[in-house]
Amino acid sequence: RLGNKCNLSCRMCSPTSSKNLISEWTALHPEQSGYYEQLKNIDWFESEKFWNEIENSKQIERMHFAGGEPLLIEKHYDFLEKLVQKDLAKNMTLSYNTNLTVLPERALKLWDQFKKIQIMVSIDGFDEVNKYIRYPTNWDILTKNLKKIEEQQVKTKKFFLTLNTTVQVYNIFNLTKLIDFCVNETKEFNFPILNPLFYPEELSIQILPREFKKQIESNLKKYLGENLEKLSARYSKSG
Repeated sequence: RLGNKCNLSCRMCSPTSSKNLISEWTALHPEQSGYYEQLKNIDWFESEKFWNEIENSKQIERMHFAGGEPLLIEKHYDFLEKLVQKDLAKNMTLSYNTNLTVLPERALKLWDQFKKIQIMVSIDGFDEVNKYIRYPTNWDILTKNLKKIEEQQVKTKKFFLTLNTTVQVYNIFNLTKLIDFCVNETKEFNFPILNPLFYPEELSIQILPREFKKQIESNLKKYLGENLEKLSARYSKSG
C-alpha cells in the first residue's frame, strides 16, 4: 500500500488513504491535528533502499499494489523496469486496486512484460453518482481508461479485469445502473465485486430503516428477474 498520495477525496475515505482529506479531517477533529500533520509526510516508498531490498528476489510470484493511488507513484514504475531488465517480470503477476482516473502509457508498456496483470477498478456508481462519492472523478476520462485496459486484454490475454464497488448508502439505490454499465458498455470486465461498507458506520446500509431495506431488496430482485438471462449469458463462463 504505497502511502496516501491520491488524486481523489472519496466520501467514505480517510487521510490515511488520501492526503486530500487531511485539512477537512483536521477541521472536524482539531484535537488530532498533530496526527493528521504527520500523514502529510508519508513517503517511505520514495526510498531506494526499500525497492532494492525486494527487486532481487526470484521467489516473488505476485505483487499487489494499492494506495492512495498506486498509479501515481513513479518509483513503482522504476521498480517494474528493473524487474524487466533482470528478466524476472515474465514469471510475476501484478495486481492493483486503482481508481483508474490516471493511466500512464508507461504503465501499459511495462505491464506487457509481466506474466499476468489483475486490475480491480474502484467504481462506486454510474457517472454522477461515482463523481459524488469519489470526487472529483471525470467519468469520460475514466471510461476511456477502461477501454484502453480492455484493448490491452484483447491483445495480450493476460489481464483479469473487474470493478470493485463499495456498497453504501450513497449508491445502494443506484447499483443496477452500474451493473448495467458493466454488462452493456464493457466487454472484458467481470461482474463487479460488491463490498459492503461497515465504516464509517453512518454510511453503512445497515443503518437504513427497515422499509428502505425492503424497497432495496425488492428493486434488486426485480432487476435480477428481468435480467437473469442477459447476466447469465455474459458471466456464466467466468463464474
